[in-house]
Amino acid sequence: MRLSERPSQFAGFVRARIRQRAGMLRVLWRTRRARVGLAGLLTVVLIAVLTGFLAVPATSPRILEAPSLGHLLGTDAEGRDVLACLLHGTRTGVAAGLSSAALVVLFGVTLGAVSGFYGGRLDAFVTRTIEVLLSVPAVVAVLALRGITGQHGFLDVVVVFGVLRWTDVARMTRAEVLRARNSDWALAAHALGLPPWKVLWRHVLPDAVSPAVVAAPIAMGAAIVVDASLTMLGAPDPDAPATWGALLAGARLHRDAWWLAVFPGLALFACVASFNLVSESLRDALDPHLRTLAVPGVEAPPTREGAAINTRRSDRTNR
Repeated sequence: MRLSERPSQFAGFVRARIRQRAGMLRVLWRTRRARVGLAGLLTVVLIAVLTGFLAVPATSPRILEAPSLGHLLGTDAEGRDVLACLLHGTRTGVAAGLSSAALVVLFGVTLGAVSGFYGGRLDAFVTRTIEVLLSVPAVVAVLALRGITGQHGFLDVVVVFGVLRWTDVARMTRAEVLRARNSDWALAAHALGLPPWKVLWRHVLPDAVSPAVVAAPIAMGAAIVVDASLTMLGAPDPDAPATWGALLAGARLHRDAWWLAVFPGLALFACVASFNLVSESLRDALDPHLRTLAVPGVEAPPTREGAAINTRRSDRTNR
């Protein structure tokens, strides 16, 4: 739709875009995959919040006891209840995942939007930086950081993910900004005399932020997996807080204690699967073409050809 066309036709196209975006909530609530993912995500968050008010799992003489009525999921090598350790480990995993996803989205959206909108040397510098950081494995970087600082915790995972894993979000955001900066919305804003930063913030970025929304749950799940993997690869520390990775590390030393590997592994699988289901549901909800496939009855997105046909029909009717 060009600026030379009638304002009523442009307003009709805007109303069609608004109706299409309203189908996002319908997808999130009407698909089974989205409901399962949201239920799992809310359960994990509630457990992480409520376990802060519970006492730390205490040790007991009953070491490596199999699941029973006294300890539903058994005990570990220090005599701690595995169920209590899983609940407290959820808090550490969710904290690492949320912090990592926040840094990934912040760096990725900011750098990707600025480089795609302004271009030039800034775009070339950000693109070359992305190519360099993509070649650095996250696990190796975390191990190197721990060797330098001597600290072992989820903060080093958060820092490494914030520095290394913003690249995927930046690439997707840059591609969307390159497409949106030449759209009718941006051209109309430029024609009205708005400064470039306001055009980017108010008219281009809202249409280009959907890849970051989809990538955030995936970044959370990846950070939780890396945190648990690094804790599992290290030597188990009796004084360390109860985490999923610490239980898996104990399972490596005590092969007969199958519950130390099965229950933390299932918890980790359920948590990451919930994040992935939410991410896929957000992808279907934010993409108008996938939305029409996910929920029957949602209108297809308006195209330029369709808008031209509707314009000719309306002109014939007016005549």
